[in-house]
Amino acid sequence: MAIGQNIAELRKWRDLTQRDLAEKIGISQSHLARWETDRSQPRPKALDQIAKALEVTVEEILSGGRGNLENALNIKDEELLQLLREIQNLSAKELDALKTVIRGLLSRSRIEVTLKS
Repeated sequence: MAIGQNIAELRKWRDLTQRDLAEKIGISQSHLARWETDRSQPRPKALDQIAKALEVTVEEILSGGRGNLENALNIKDEELLQLLREIQNLSAKELDALKTVIRGLLSRSRIEVTLKS
C-alpha cells in the first residue's frame, strides 16, 4: 500500500475528514488530497506532523497503517509492541545504546543455537 493510501486509512480510522486533518497540521485540504492520492509525497517533517495528529508513528504510516508493522515483524508480545511504539521518543544516543543491546542479545542467541547443534 502506498503512503497516501496509508494516510487516508489512518485518517478515516481516526474518524477525521481531509479538512480536519489538514487543519490539524496546518496545510490546505487540496495539499492533503495530493498526498493521499500519491500525486506528491509528504516530506519527513510533514510525516512527523501527520503521525502526531493521527496519534500513530511514522513507521505505522510507512508500513501500511496500524498493526501492519507488528504483523510484518510477527511480534505477539503486547508489552514488547508497546515498547517498540515508544522507540521514536528516544534520543539518537539512546537509540545507539538500544541497538548495541539488541545486537548483543542476538549474538548471544546465535551462539547458544550454534553450541546446541
